[in-house]
Amino acid sequence: MADFKSFSKHENELAHKFRNKLNHAESSEDVKKFFNYTIQELLTQALGEGIEIHYEDIALGAGGRGYTLSGRLQTDPSFSALTKTSDINAIIQRFAESAQHRVRHLEGHPEKTQSKIRGH
Repeated sequence: MADFKSFSKHENELAHKFRNKLNHAESSEDVKKFFNYTIQELLTQALGEGIEIHYEDIALGAGGRGYTLSGRLQTDPSFSALTKTSDINAIIQRFAESAQHRVRHLEGHPEKTQSKIRGH
């Protein structure tokens, strides 16, 4: 059996910055952008030079898990191995849940978003 890798240290390093960005997000598009950049950074740290992660490889809000990853990424052997021998999927899921919660909040209170936009 392969050794199980935990990326919780990376998760903890990114989580504070991510929560701060979510709290300052003014639209669901901001949230999606912050999610993409955070997961892109997480995967780059986890995979090292193994595969280049592109912004387009990650999308929030689609699929049963609340996020989707590109076919290019899913079929890459190094990424596939990573998902089978680590907690990376669970970590991405937690970030996705936080982002989706923020999107629901923003969409439930559009007047707050509009007042922030007008206030700029």
